[in-house]
Amino acid sequence: MSTDTGRIYTGSWVNHAKGSITGATLTLSSSQGAFLVAFLGVFITLVGSQFWVLVSFALHQLNCTKTYDGLQKQHQVILRNSGTSAGAAYELLRLPFYWWRREDQTQRIEDARLWPFLRRSWVLSLFPLLSFALFAGAGVLSSQVTKAAGDELLVSGSNCGQWNFNPQAPMSSYVEKSQNESQIAYNYARECYGGSVSSTTCNTYMHQQLKWSEDRNANCPFESGMCLLGDTAALKLDTGYIDSHTVLGINSPKRDRIDYRRVTTCAPLNTSGRIQPNKISGTSIIYYDYDFGPTSSSNVTWTYFEVFSSLGGLLYSLDQWANEAGVANQSWFPDPGLAQADADITLFAMSANNVAYIDPVTDPFFQATHQVQVQTSTGTQLYYKANDYDEFVHFASCVDQHQLCDPNIKPPKCTALHGWMTLQAAILNFAWTTPRQLATALRIQQVLQYSSMFYTTSGRGGLVLRASEKVSQIISAGLPSNQWMIEMSDLFAMALARLQHGIVEYATGPTDITEGMIVQGPSDSEGQALCSAQMVRNTGLYSNFSILGLSLIVGIGTVIIIASIFVESIVDVFRRRRRYSTVNNSVDKSQQWVLDGKFQLMRLAYEGIGVGTWVRTGEHVPVVKEGGQKIFSAFEKSGGA
Repeated sequence: MSTDTGRIYTGSWVNHAKGSITGATLTLSSSQGAFLVAFLGVFITLVGSQFWVLVSFALHQLNCTKTYDGLQKQHQVILRNSGTSAGAAYELLRLPFYWWRREDQTQRIEDARLWPFLRRSWVLSLFPLLSFALFAGAGVLSSQVTKAAGDELLVSGSNCGQWNFNPQAPMSSYVEKSQNESQIAYNYARECYGGSVSSTTCNTYMHQQLKWSEDRNANCPFESGMCLLGDTAALKLDTGYIDSHTVLGINSPKRDRIDYRRVTTCAPLNTSGRIQPNKISGTSIIYYDYDFGPTSSSNVTWTYFEVFSSLGGLLYSLDQWANEAGVANQSWFPDPGLAQADADITLFAMSANNVAYIDPVTDPFFQATHQVQVQTSTGTQLYYKANDYDEFVHFASCVDQHQLCDPNIKPPKCTALHGWMTLQAAILNFAWTTPRQLATALRIQQVLQYSSMFYTTSGRGGLVLRASEKVSQIISAGLPSNQWMIEMSDLFAMALARLQHGIVEYATGPTDITEGMIVQGPSDSEGQALCSAQMVRNTGLYSNFSILGLSLIVGIGTVIIIASIFVESIVDVFRRRRRYSTVNNSVDKSQQWVLDGKFQLMRLAYEGIGVGTWVRTGEHVPVVKEGGQKIFSAFEKSGGA
């Protein structure tokens, strides 16, 4: 299943698995997401530089004293004029070596060893280094806003509803759609069930595969004697309780979620007394009628011609019939020993036809124990084939039942097990906790019909069987004695894959529109709301961002930027109001910050050699009087004073 890019919602939404705050998510296209990631990187870099302004201002002010030595004053100048934390760290780390290697030792510091200089400068350098590391890490970790948001996407739901066909639609349209659905389920089950596959195909649904348990000694679901292997040798496949949100992807708060369960029980059938050999009058053509109840077009269930068992390259064939509880128009009317009032039945007829086995096959659904000579490209050899009326066609039947539960009630309360149609009445009569639960239950129920064992295999023929993968030309390797269980488990996986596809397709609408198809959407407000509540996995075409993470980054970053712009003014006002502008009434810290600025240091340097007449000497940027530029020009041409 591929999710059309136009059917994914872009914008803000809430992933209820994570709560209304941490689950707030912004979904963008991959190109838009790349721009946002780039912006975050630039923004964090800007915030980091402004954060250093705050740190350097605080360090400078804390280091303001009444007297300085030369090294301390240089520390103050570095703190005041370093534009970045990396630049400040670089200057502080190399500064001690200039003091240690002084040529003029006439006024040497009391201890001229390297360590004192290293200690004073390198301890101070820890602050810019930590600031740099903090925001370098923040830049790298900014990508976590995408990981924190998860890889779930929300379907737009613009064409939501269950597909069907109007009465005038050609049968070919229905067959085409049914075949497409079966092919999707077949491909997905083959590729994604039964292993840890990481391909894009397997990362579409909320869960790669739905799990189930197997009971290989389950009670036969039919009348005693109908199951070929006995009354306690059926195969029961049970999904257990599947969460509508975390597994099926219907995005809802916990109070609105429901649990879905599916139970399918299969068994090979006893054909004793149900086979009638016949011969077409005036010919040698022999055929066999198999009777498990009439169909809408015949008094018997299936007719098999003996010639098929030796006809050229004819391989496996698989035919099926369904009887769905509560459905008015039926195509098969099962024998009373098979009939179910609260379940959907699928009857399978499997013929190996001209397939020959290297070893005898004792599996009850593929039994072939007659040794015959078979002409192959390498000559005539002995193989094992189904070569008698009791082996030409094997029958098995599966019973599908569904159950829905309210997990918010302790202990959970559930409907009885039903067929897909009779489940609807049970849903409507069930006391759900919230209206959204009812809408969710009805939505799941609508897609169950086409996930039955019948619709999953309809039209696929013998190619759907795992056994067909072992055939080369007409020769097959031997099959294990439990091959029928392998096949039924595999068909069950296909049915679950079709359920997964159907749940998503209900929200997206069908992508393969055929003639006469109609899409019937929900008419109630709760059902319509669920149309935009289907989640799928991101296959790389979109980017998710945590709105909480974005808000924290932008919010904290904006506060830091604003604080760095106004920190001097705020501190200055605070000091004036609290009368804390001096230390021991002798050092003006705010003025020291101004005087240590690069433009003030430039002024002091030029004033020290008598160049220029300066004004605004108490501001950040002093300037020379009008005409002062000529003095600088003459000074520079003369090479200095």
